[in-house]
Amino acid sequence: MMMQIVGSFAECEARHDPRARISAGLALARSKGRSGRRRKTLNPEMAGNRRERLVRTQVSR
Repeated sequence: MMMQIVGSFAECEARHDPRARISAGLALARSKGRSGRRRKTLNPEMAGNRRERLVRTQVSR
């Protein structure tokens, strides 16, 4: 019976709490100057290197 009560509290918290945590986290990120986007994995230099390697492998075939 105790586990059922604890489970019901957990369900209630799971429904209401995430919105507040997410909005607080996004506000903190904005205050630090970050956006919610994922970082780019390739910078222009790395992309150029990959293009060069791709061209070299296609020419050698």
